[in-house]
Amino acid sequence: MPAFLRGVFVLTGFGTLTQHYPMEVSTLNTSKFALFVDLENCGAKVATLQSVLEKVKMRGDILLGKVYGYTDRYSDLKEVLLSNTFTVVPSLRHGISQKNNADILLVLDALEVAYTNPLIDSFCIVSGDSDYTPLVGR
Repeated sequence: MPAFLRGVFVLTGFGTLTQHYPMEVSTLNTSKFALFVDLENCGAKVATLQSVLEKVKMRGDILLGKVYGYTDRYSDLKEVLLSNTFTVVPSLRHGISQKNNADILLVLDALEVAYTNPLIDSFCIVSGDSDYTPLVGR
């Protein structure tokens, strides 16, 4: 993990924001977040997404937001996503063999941001499964 990162946070159970790397309390309000949301594994409800945004914004600014696995069944989230300038990565799954495409794209994007975007110093990954545990450990 690049030395400039202050913290990695993972939202679990749709209410608990777990800090995985130490961060000084005095700098919490100046954190610059990249927020990655795995819609296929987080429940994808408007209230849940708004709660996540609120919790992250209490800890700093969201400079980058991406949601993965978007399909028409999540159309009720459109207003929240657009009003918070999320980049939407659609679900392009065609069969069982591509079931982890969104997960892989999220990991690749998170690593790219970590190593190429000096403005981002904290990450929040929202998912309901443990697929991202190795990423958080990096």
